[in-house]
Amino acid sequence: MSHGSTNTIIWAIVAIIILAWLIGWLAIPSIGSLIHILIVIAVIIIIVNVLGLLGGHGKTTTTTQS
Repeated sequence: MSHGSTNTIIWAIVAIIILAWLIGWLAIPSIGSLIHILIVIAVIIIIVNVLGLLGGHGKTTTTTQS
């Protein structure tokens, strides 16, 4: 999987989590703080993605022939 498709998948997951959080918050307010776990997960994914901690960014491997 290329970096571009992985990035797209991550943003799609974030969008789905945020949408599920909004629907749960508006439609089922009796759940209370439990529904906020979804938004916390989405924010963590966004932060990790923005910082580039997923996908091995900055890790390079070099091979040399002797």
